[in-house]
Amino acid sequence: MKDADDIYFDSVSQVTLDRWSTARITLVGDAASSVSLFGGGSSLAIVAAFTFAGHLAGDAGDLAAAFRRYEAQHRRLVEPRHENIRLASTLLVPATSHGILLRNSAANLWPLAAAIGLARRLVSARR
Repeated sequence: MKDADDIYFDSVSQVTLDRWSTARITLVGDAASSVSLFGGGSSLAIVAAFTFAGHLAGDAGDLAAAFRRYEAQHRRLVEPRHENIRLASTLLVPATSHGILLRNSAANLWPLAAAIGLARRLVSARR
């Protein structure tokens, strides 16, 4: 890195909010649920839009009620994914040098573990 002239650095971060709406404004898609670090953001955005539209149509102009119902329903789908992302991001993007060493060691051992698993399957298939 000392000799490199083109280093790029970024952070992995997520902002979580107690509420997704205030007054006549609400967040949908990644702005609300933000689970796309490892995929799934587009699918959840489509589900969120469908859920939100259903509540807007069903609450006959009561935006506050539509926002509350949409958020309550969609959070039940999103919250478990947030927990998974917290764990995965901690493992993949560790904050300490010890964590980086453990992650890199595990990554270096992964091909060996995969090869052992493949060898076991081949031996089992011959029996």
